[in-house]
Amino acid sequence: KEANYQSRLCQFQHRRRLLRRKMSNFTRKWFWGSLLGILVLTLQVVMLLQILSLKETATTLHDMMLKMDGNATVVVMESKDGIVAKKTELLELIEQGFPKDLVKAWNEIKLTTAKYFEETAVIDIHLPLCNLDKFFKNILADDAPMSIAKYQMDKIGDTELKTSQWQLEKGGFISSRTIQYIHPVNNPLAPPSARATKRQNYHRYGSNGFVIDTVTEVLDVPKTDCFVVEDRIIVERSKKAGGVKLSARFKLRFVKKTMFKAIITKQTTAEFKDWFQGFGQMATEVCDPAAAASCNSTSFKSDNKGVKERFRFPW
Repeated sequence: KEANYQSRLCQFQHRRRLLRRKMSNFTRKWFWGSLLGILVLTLQVVMLLQILSLKETATTLHDMMLKMDGNATVVVMESKDGIVAKKTELLELIEQGFPKDLVKAWNEIKLTTAKYFEETAVIDIHLPLCNLDKFFKNILADDAPMSIAKYQMDKIGDTELKTSQWQLEKGGFISSRTIQYIHPVNNPLAPPSARATKRQNYHRYGSNGFVIDTVTEVLDVPKTDCFVVEDRIIVERSKKAGGVKLSARFKLRFVKKTMFKAIITKQTTAEFKDWFQGFGQMATEVCDPAAAASCNSTSFKSDNKGVKERFRFPW
């Protein structure tokens, strides 16, 4: 009887060890399988929430005025009139309230401009008979006799220009406006003209000078959704020679990958340099006619047809 009991006890213990082994293997497999399933489900939920968030943003934000935020990412939004707006990472973060120290803020603006904007368009065009108020009144004001819109219409050949008035932003330091226009296109695979938008911010640093930041976007043409052009115009008081100095820099920033990046960069850079050289010549003629008469610049000739042909988007 004792031998029989010992035999049955050994069998029972053996079966229990086998059962524990099987349960241990099952538990491990179930644990890792469940953990993997939870991770996959969490990832799917996060992706779904991001998609829903983007869709909600695209359908609810209308007629949005871009805010210049140096840390912003690119978000594409459809407005009521069909114009696509891109929230850009322009240009650097500037407080909307008045800076505590205008001189320090002005020096920082000049320092960061050269670091951020890669291309130099014009540099230190001297207007000895002009001042900051006169420049703004004649070229930038809402009722300016030779505004940027008029320059683009008369010299560049743009049509259907609509310029909003300067609106003072919260804090009273930055003013913003939008210029919408139709630009000619020189591309057999694209329509003869395309919609374009310039979104501008103006901020003045007392008697030191002022800055105009612009983001230019083009629609209706293949590959123009891959990039935006950011530029900065600086008009500053010339302490030594008197008058003011005009400078401009710009940057071509790609928001999508494209195999035509090199071609777009080359052609767009050339066009914007021509644009700013012409703008500098126009500013000289308006603010300082005597200097314009003696200027040897060839940016603009009397033949407006040739000028307009240079400013047709080639991509």
